[in-house]
Amino acid sequence: MIMEDFELKQMWQAYDRKLEKLLVLNLHNFEQLQTQKAQSRIKTFVYNHVVWIVLGVIWVAALAFLFFNSLSNAWFAVSVGAIMLFSAYATVIYIKHLFLISQVNIGGSITETQKKLASVRSSLNQTGRVLLLQAPFYCTWFITPAMYKNITGLSITLGIAFFFLVLSIWMYRALAPKNMQRKWVRNFENSFGGKHIVDALEFLDEIEDFKKENL
Repeated sequence: MIMEDFELKQMWQAYDRKLEKLLVLNLHNFEQLQTQKAQSRIKTFVYNHVVWIVLGVIWVAALAFLFFNSLSNAWFAVSVGAIMLFSAYATVIYIKHLFLISQVNIGGSITETQKKLASVRSSLNQTGRVLLLQAPFYCTWFITPAMYKNITGLSITLGIAFFFLVLSIWMYRALAPKNMQRKWVRNFENSFGGKHIVDALEFLDEIEDFKKENL
């Protein structure tokens, strides 16, 4: 009877060891698959960022040319200058994002990778919100001194600019990270490329969930 109990115990121990090896193997395969998916999303994000940076540099250069050749027209110069600064700001931040992404070791610590990706996501959201604040300047750069004689037309133009100023400020506040649970806020983030970072974070989260449930 004692021998049977001992053999049974050995069988259970052997079974536990096999089960543990199976779980480790499954975790390794699952972690590798999710990591590859996350890496694919990050690569797409980087590619899109490079494209936007190149376009941003060209756009800023064009605006700088217009600015320095239109200083005689205050409305145009101020409007184009403001848009140029907003665009330059976004371009610099996008370059910063590439630097942060280059420091991500997708095969290393998941927690550290999540922190860096979350930082990029937060910065991306902030950059998009700031860019909205340039909207009023697109309504004022065609104002000329000649329009001063047309009070009605000038008032309408300034009224439209003021409307976009109020709207852009409202959008800036509404699109704060605390409102990320709203679908339209998430869609806004996705339009700036945030979807790729969100997907990468979700893939990494699934690895952590798998560990908690099975180990």
